[in-house]
Parts: sequence; C-alpha cells; structure tokens
Amino acid sequence: MKRQAFDGLVLIGGGDPAAPMPWIHLNGEGEVVARGESLEGERAGLRATAPSRTALVLRASEAQLRRTSLPARTQAQARAAVALMFEDEVAGAALMHYAVGAAQDVDGDRLVAAIESERLAAWLARCRKSGVDPHTVALDCTVYPSDDNGVEVAEDADRVILAGGNAGGLSLEPGLARVLAPQWIARSGMNVRGVGYSGQNFESFRGALDSFQVVDRGRGDINLSLARGVMTAGDRAPNFRQGPFAPRGRRAGVGGWWLVAVLAALSILLNVAIQTYGGWREMQASERTVARAEAVFRAARPDIRRIANLRSQVAALSTSAARAERHPVLTTADPIVRALQATPGVRVDELHYRGPESSVRVNVSSMDPAALQAFTAHLQSQGLTLHTETRSPVNGRLILGVTLEAAR
Repeated sequence: MKRQAFDGLVLIGGGDPAAPMPWIHLNGEGEVVARGESLEGERAGLRATAPSRTALVLRASEAQLRRTSLPARTQAQARAAVALMFEDEVAGAALMHYAVGAAQDVDGDRLVAAIESERLAAWLARCRKSGVDPHTVALDCTVYPSDDNGVEVAEDADRVILAGGNAGGLSLEPGLARVLAPQWIARSGMNVRGVGYSGQNFESFRGALDSFQVVDRGRGDINLSLARGVMTAGDRAPNFRQGPFAPRGRRAGVGGWWLVAVLAALSILLNVAIQTYGGWREMQASERTVARAEAVFRAARPDIRRIANLRSQVAALSTSAARAERHPVLTTADPIVRALQATPGVRVDELHYRGPESSVRVNVSSMDPAALQAFTAHLQSQGLTLHTETRSPVNGRLILGVTLEAAR
C-alpha cells in the first residue's frame, strides 16, 4: 500500500552529477508549491519553500537493479546478502554500495540495487554544495507511478523510463528502449494487462509493443510524475540512504542500524575468505575478499585506526551494535516516522526517554483532532502499545501526549 504524500523537495538528477538538476517542491496533497530548472541558480527559491523532506531521483542507468527473493528476517540481513548476490557482476569494479527495498510478499521478494560508492558520494556532494541533504535517493523506474499489473512508459528527449511496479524497471536511451522494452516485459514475469505511454512518440512506441494494448496518456510531465511518485513510493523502492550513506542522524554512534548491516556483510565476507584459504588456488581470491572487507570496515568505522584481528573486531562490534539497536528510541523511531508520513497534518513537538524504562513519550500536535486520532490509530496498526493524554492547546494547536511501550 502506498503512503500518503508528505511535504517535500524533490531533486531530479540528470545524466551526470554536474548536469542541471531540476527541482520541485510539493505540499502534502502533491500540489506544486514551487519548481525550477537549476539547483544552484535558484537557491533563494529553495530557501523560501522550506521543505520538510528532500528526495533525489537518479536515473536507473546509474545502478544495477533486480527483483529477487530474500526471505531475510530483517533489512540488515537482506543488505548483507545483496553484496554476495552482485559479487560476480561487479568483480574488479570500484567499491559498491547496496540498497534493498521492503519485502513485497511472504516469499521475501523485493527490489535490490547496487551503485558505485564513489558515484553516489558525488551525487550527495553536489546536493550538499547547494545546501540540501536528501533523506531519500531512489531510481526513477522504481518510483514512477505504475500499476503492479501494468507497465508505464515515459519518454523525454534523452531517456525512456519503463516502470513495472513491484518488478522494477529500466531507464535507458530511446533507441535502446524500443528494442529492449518487449524483452524486459517478457522476462519480468508480470501478467501485463496493458502499457501506458507518456511522451511525443506514441505511434513509434506502439509499433515496438504491438503485442500489448498500448494507451496514449499524452505528453505528460515526467519530472512532476517522478516527484509525486517518490513522495508516495513507500518502502518498495530501494533507498540508497542506507548503511554508510544513511543520513547522519540515523548513523550516529556505534549502535546505529546501518552499522549492524555493514558488520553483517563483513561477517559473511570473512567467512567466505576463511573457507577459501583451504585451497592454494583460491588464495588470491581469498586475499582480495579480505582486502575488500577491510576497506568496508574502515569506511564504516574510520575512528578505528588499527585492524589487528578483523574477524574478532567485527564480531565484538556486531554484538555491541545489535544490543544498541534494541534501544527503545530506535525501535519506536521508524513507526513514529511512518505514522507522521501517513498523517501530514501532525507534527512532533517533543520526545522524551528516561532509562532504563522501556517507554518513550512523545508530544504531537495538529490543528485537526481527526489527524491526531489517525496518528494514534496508525501507531496501533503497527503493533505498538500506547497510552494517550490530551493536553492544553497552544496557539490553536491541539496537543496529544503519547506514551509508547517499546518491545524489549
């Protein structure tokens, strides 16, 4: 189920981090507040809009994307497995960064993606240089609005987006798209009922997809569709702000969930290396694996200068990180964020925690009492036990105190 849109700024990446970067500011109803064609040239306009969230949409050609079955119990376990899954495809390449989307069904089917760490860092540096730091970085074909049983094709001057909902998609040059689109649809495993086309070359694309019923949706506004899509995509689309690239507020300290993911991946790499030491012919492959593990470890923990026994250090930090990950503030943070995104009229005014209790107290406010009721209902739907207390209004805003019991 898709989330309700929330107020935010969306940056549309071009073919390169240095290319002009259009931006769109949407309100909670998905309406355009402001937009521009150049991030650097319109900083004053960006400051004036004061968005509460920022998302960056990259072209799918920047990364490798696939749908696969990862029946992992946690997102951290899934991220650890993705590195091995892409190992053959990125062998010899630069250090890669991996992201996973949420499980789509009971079998653990989900979208996973891999991108060069240096390339992602360049995109984020470009954004920060202009005074913004995206909370979400997603690929265009994973957020472009599409039905799970249909395919949407969006074409502009230099690219075509093929979006297939849970199946993912492609983003490539128009000439290639006309050749590869039928093949991708056939191999996606989808029971496609129809194809929607947005652009100026409907007749050309209808000929390429003659085995499907193609509907002309008009020229459309691809950037606006992407902006609305990324604000309502939920967790299905892999967000590259995971692990070492998570926003600073989510990876402070040893116990962040991002570190759990990195350490889990390192454990797998080290175990593979140890097993391959048994064969002399595999010695070089093992040494490369250990070297890569050390590089990931140093990127995750630059404060640790000396690596004496990588396996022991990873095991010790994994235990510490897993223990910290169960902290009540961390375990309730994600449900609170989900509830806020589902009820854009509600804001958090205060959050309190006093150890060693397992409860977290949060004060939320809104002008609409129905929005506060929807907020608490959304928390309860996520399995949280809570107690509420109505407090005196301030400046016309209704205030509700909510005590959440965190699972231990």
